[in-house]
Amino acid sequence: MSQELTRNKLQEKAMQILYSHLLLEQLGKSKDIVTLIEESCDLPFDEVDVFLKLSLVKAIKYKDELIEYVTPYLRRWKFNRLNLTIQSILILSLTHYKFFPEMEKPIIIDVAVKLAKKYGDVTDYKFVNGILDISKIEAGKLEITNSVYNARSVYEELAKLITPKMSEKGL
Repeated sequence: MSQELTRNKLQEKAMQILYSHLLLEQLGKSKDIVTLIEESCDLPFDEVDVFLKLSLVKAIKYKDELIEYVTPYLRRWKFNRLNLTIQSILILSLTHYKFFPEMEKPIIIDVAVKLAKKYGDVTDYKFVNGILDISKIEAGKLEITNSVYNARSVYEELAKLITPKMSEKGL
């Protein structure tokens, strides 16, 4: 990631890193997000684009609330039954809805649909579009308290949660 990336490429990179995080979490082999970002971008954390870091930290920090918000719109689907690619796209898009008000909702949906077309199954993009369109209508109802926090302390908290489990498994 030595060259500066466009916002769309940053969103794609964020989705890939979030996917990796979800996969590792599912396998019980979680890595702290700082390490995951540094390895994926091949840069020290301090040199990684701020938008990318904020997108990922907020997506991971508020993941459960975002999943809870989107679940009623899934109709006959459970979030954890969606493939990890679609989970990543939805979590990232909802993060952008909530925490990046300068981003236009149609653009968020457009990027999500493009990612679903590129990385998902043949019809996944229609599913993503439908869910985000419904969510867009009611986006004002998502209640998450946005507060100032120290990113390093979030990573330290994540490490405290992950370290015992990793030790149990001999990692």
